[in-house]
Amino acid sequence: MTEIFASLPAQARVLDLGARHGSFKIERQDVLVVQVDLEAFPAHDSAAIVQADAARLPFASGTFDLVVANHSLEHFEELGQALAEIGRVRTKQALLCITVPDASTLTDRIYRWLGRGGGHVNAFISAQALAGRIEEATGMEHLGTKPLFSSLAFLNRRN
Repeated sequence: MTEIFASLPAQARVLDLGARHGSFKIERQDVLVVQVDLEAFPAHDSAAIVQADAARLPFASGTFDLVVANHSLEHFEELGQALAEIGRVRTKQALLCITVPDASTLTDRIYRWLGRGGGHVNAFISAQALAGRIEEATGMEHLGTKPLFSSLAFLNRRN
C-alpha cells in the first residue's frame, strides 16, 4: 500500500471504501483522502469522512485516482452494485487496491465461527474469480494478485 500511495501524483484523490477508522496511515499532505463507511465514526487522521453506502456513492463520476477497499468487500450486501460504483467514480488511470480474506482458510473459518459471521456476507475462495468479477464490473484491468497471510490475533480479547 505504501508503494501505491507514494506513486500518486500531487493533488490525487483517494477513496478509502469501507474505511471505518482508515485503512492506512495518511502521510502525504498533498493528497486528498476520503474515508467512506456505512456507519458514522469519529474523525481520524487528516481524511475527509463521509457516511455513505458503497452501492450508492455520493461522488461525481471520474473523481478518484486510487480506490482502496481493505477488507470491506466481504461486508457489502450489494457487492455487484458497489463494484459498479467503484468503476463509476474512478478516473481512467485510477488504481484499485482490494484485500479480502480467503474464506477457504482455517483462520477465516475460525473467525467466522467465533464472530458469528463477523459481518461477512460474501465469502471469497478464488482470487481469480474475484479478479474477473472486479474487472467486469469496474472496467479495470487486473494487474496482479498477492496472497496475504493473517494471524490468529483476533483471538486476543483486546482485539
